[in-house]
Amino acid sequence: MTYSNPDNTKEVMNYISEKFGVDYSPESVRRLLVKHGLKCIRPEVIPGNPPSVEEQRRFIENIRIMKATSEPGTKFLFGDGMHLIHQNLSGFCQGDPLFPPVLETDSSR
Repeated sequence: MTYSNPDNTKEVMNYISEKFGVDYSPESVRRLLVKHGLKCIRPEVIPGNPPSVEEQRRFIENIRIMKATSEPGTKFLFGDGMHLIHQNLSGFCQGDPLFPPVLETDSSR
């Protein structure tokens, strides 16, 4: 089962209506959320799945070996696929400020 924090008061209002059969106005839902200590907050963003320290060490060692065994004056070019927006951008959602939701970013390349 996947769980996600609602983006806005309307989503909370619809959830209450569907789950409990009670209809609240948007202002009533907002007051209810505030009463329970919830706010409109931006999730915390953390790296998703970066390469391990061992993988990074192997990569660096491979570069050293390539440089040591190549012809003098050899140029090394490193290409990197790039996009203007690579990581996930977090929007706002209703959540507990003491326990903010966490959004894992992409794992990089």
